[in-house]
Amino acid sequence: MLGLDDTLTFLINRASTLARQEFEGRLRKFDLTPAQWAVLIRLSEQDGLNMTELGHLLYFDKPTTTGVVNRLVKKKYVKKVKNRKDRRVTHVFITDAGKEALIPVEPIINFYSENFLKDISKEEYDSAKNVLKTLIRNIKAVDNI
Repeated sequence: MLGLDDTLTFLINRASTLARQEFEGRLRKFDLTPAQWAVLIRLSEQDGLNMTELGHLLYFDKPTTTGVVNRLVKKKYVKKVKNRKDRRVTHVFITDAGKEALIPVEPIINFYSENFLKDISKEEYDSAKNVLKTLIRNIKAVDNI
């Protein structure tokens, strides 16, 4: 029987929790949460996504997506625009203020990327990424059984 510290899902969860806690603490001084940061980054890459697409790409459920986007609207970091053809669909766009909010955070992201991965080779990184993608696919497949 595997011990808890030898269980992949436990180790993934532990690494994720530690990284999230560290990241949350650093983002707090910029009045951003990791979820808000993720929305801003995604929109800087793919502006104008609708709420469903945005939530899907970030693995957020509908209430989380709505809450995060609404808080960013209040900060004037994003704006919501109804689709002209289908008023039920809302698109989200990053504003100039939202783009500016990302600028001071970028060095923190770079610092963490460098330090979290400092003893991991490119091959190990690529292998871990592929393993995690496979794990995600497998979990989704089990979910659909």
